Amino acid sequence: MMPDGDNRIVLETDDLPEIKPPDKIVIELEDLDDVEPATVYPGMPADSASFAPTVKPHSNPIVQSNILQNVLAGAIGGLLAWLITEIFFGDDRSTAQSVQQMIMEMALFGGVIGGLMGSALGAAEGVITRVAPVALRGGAIALGVGFLGGMIGGASGQVLYGMMGGGSFEISMGMQVLARTLAWGLVGLFIGLGQGISYRSGKKVINGLIGGMVGGLVGGLLFDLIGNVTIGGGMSRFLAITLMGAAVGGAIGMVDEIRKEAWLKVIAGPMAGKEYILFNDITRLGSSPKCDIVIYRDPQVAPQQATIQATNGRYSIVNNSAANPVYLDERPVSSSALGNGQSIRMGSTVFLFQLKASNKEFDFT
Repeated sequence: MMPDGDNRIVLETDDLPEIKPPDKIVIELEDLDDVEPATVYPGMPADSASFAPTVKPHSNPIVQSNILQNVLAGAIGGLLAWLITEIFFGDDRSTAQSVQQMIMEMALFGGVIGGLMGSALGAAEGVITRVAPVALRGGAIALGVGFLGGMIGGASGQVLYGMMGGGSFEISMGMQVLARTLAWGLVGLFIGLGQGISYRSGKKVINGLIGGMVGGLVGGLLFDLIGNVTIGGGMSRFLAITLMGAAVGGAIGMVDEIRKEAWLKVIAGPMAGKEYILFNDITRLGSSPKCDIVIYRDPQVAPQQATIQATNGRYSIVNNSAANPVYLDERPVSSSALGNGQSIRMGSTVFLFQLKASNKEFDFT
């Protein structure tokens, strides 16, 4: 019984209509539209059980090859050196009247060549990666060291060249070539030394010394041979100095490649395909030009984002930023050991950490 004035409507169970459950909806494969699979960001795992990064190399082959980068930089440095030296030391421009003056003249000649070749090689990394402060710093350091080393090499080479009878019409062509080859090899050695100092790396110093000496020897060997083909003069010096620059750069790059133990290969980001050799026991990564590896124009990367440390052949990474994560195989880490084949992501850049075959006992793939 409802109280007076109660306007509620009461429905009995029998008053409700019978509702049947809907039929099952079955979707056949043919009913689905063709949908392109979602793009997997290079360096991210395709699933939780496997990791297989894909490399999309940079379209510029110079970015992909450190050796080619060095060859081109050395040749450009050699070309610039030839242009300057032709103005002051070209045919009939020598003012030397004594042995001492000749030694000083060759010291300046070697200094210009060493400085400009060294500067071009030192600036190459910053130019390729489009980080102007790195290019300026590397170029300036290598210019100074290369000029000083080139002067020492030029003066010492002239003394050696004179002691062996270089320039004399009384010695054989073979001795002439040998004397000049050794002299240029000494200049190349100091150019390579400048590269090592600009990198602030003991390993790079050794690589530079070996590569610079080899490249200088090759350039010196070609000097007289080219002179005979081109009848000497400015064309001979142009080819010889330019080729010597390419040889020094290429030899340093080849020695770096042969002696490398660990490196990072960019598999995603603006510099995809670029390879960074880890020369030092401590390698700093970040957006600051002061870092050893600069990740530029990425707001998700801190100025001093991370550090890779090498201890007795073992490598580890430490994230230095509380605000910006570092991902190792797509897992955020604060610090972790590194193994061959692991990915490292900072912002939009993904690196692949790689070890030389002798170190691959630390293989996490």
